[in-house]
Amino acid sequence: MHMFADFQPGFANKDPWLHMLFIEWPISLAPALFTWLLPGLLGYARGGMAWIGAGVALLFTILLPLQEISHRWAEWYPRVHPWLFGVFYVYALGGLALCAVGIYDAKRSAIWALLAILSLTGGAVADTVIWLGWATSSPWVPFGFVGFWIFLAIGLIRRGADAPPLPDVRRSAEIAANNRTRKSRSIPRKLLREGNLHLLPIFYLLILSDLGREGIQNSGSYRFADHIYRNQPSGRTAIGRWVDGYLMNSAATQAFRRRYLKAKEEMHRALSSFPLDGRPLRILGVPCGLPRDLTELADQLQRQSPDLLNRLEYHGMDVDPELLDLARDLTRACPIPEIQFHHGNALLREDYPPHSFHVIISTGLGEFLNGQELAFFYRNVFDVLVPGGTFFTSATRKEKRSEALMSAFELITQYRTTEDLESILRQFPWTRLTLVQDDTGLQSYVVAVR
Repeated sequence: MHMFADFQPGFANKDPWLHMLFIEWPISLAPALFTWLLPGLLGYARGGMAWIGAGVALLFTILLPLQEISHRWAEWYPRVHPWLFGVFYVYALGGLALCAVGIYDAKRSAIWALLAILSLTGGAVADTVIWLGWATSSPWVPFGFVGFWIFLAIGLIRRGADAPPLPDVRRSAEIAANNRTRKSRSIPRKLLREGNLHLLPIFYLLILSDLGREGIQNSGSYRFADHIYRNQPSGRTAIGRWVDGYLMNSAATQAFRRRYLKAKEEMHRALSSFPLDGRPLRILGVPCGLPRDLTELADQLQRQSPDLLNRLEYHGMDVDPELLDLARDLTRACPIPEIQFHHGNALLREDYPPHSFHVIISTGLGEFLNGQELAFFYRNVFDVLVPGGTFFTSATRKEKRSEALMSAFELITQYRTTEDLESILRQFPWTRLTLVQDDTGLQSYVVAVR
């Protein structure tokens, strides 16, 4: 039975083409109207959900007239149309959320866009009630559809009164101090503005995970890196812990963790081969983050080679004073004879400690520097190394699935291949330069000897 067979006659029931144009087509067209047309009115980007919606609407715009041509399709389509109501309501919710963001952004046109959605959605709700047999009336969707275009036209006129978008950035100093690439105050509002509503469930799932929440809220923070280095899943509720474990076991995260293990290996190798002349091996970590590689190396040396431990001198430098206090707390019980922490910017030569170093370790900073900034950093490193001193660093290569999520949530990374990294390092006269990739190909490791 045709789903509208029990409706009372109305103007849209008097002709099959009117029925198609004012009842069936508005429901099929809604995904494009709510998440493709409205972002254009409000001045927002069109994301994946918008383009999928536009594709669905276009497909059914082509298929609907076939009912007048194909008897078989005319019998089959009424079975499909009720399911489109479900799709309609999903996209209607997306459109309502988009209007809420527009109202938050003080856009005058958003009020009229909201009324347009409510007009068509109200008609759909009324017709659903009638279709279920809970009420009797002629179809409401045709009037809601006409109202939609009237309100939308008013919104288009009012678009000129929309206020310019407010700056949505954190303080530049805070970003620079903590490698934070997050700029939007609200990621959900950002996803709505961009039309990526399908990422909202993923967002709320990820923030149950401690790793996901820290990565989204604070981008490249030291806590994000240290969580990976500790390799202990945690989160809010059992679901959050499961998500955290899933993220921790991903290829990209495990490759991330291996760079700190390689740094520890390189410090141990340098210490083992250092001449027995009474001098301490002076190591600089820049930026030092929470130096878990150092504390784990100290524990290992205390058990296996206490004589080597006594020859170690460590300096950590970071631009974040809060982090330096935490690093001091972490290393307070560390058995290394001398540990010093320095507040400074890795790109400024004058901020470095007044020493020359035998080993410099740096992982994670290059992912937040452009090519010119990275060259400045490498020049500073080369300058403070003793002749024959070793520099260990790393770079991250793009992994498409991880990058798609990271960029959507504003965890922006500067990816580099081994060749990219070598082209910058070759600007300096290293006596030996070794670059290797890990087994996944997602991390490049560098050992450069001055």
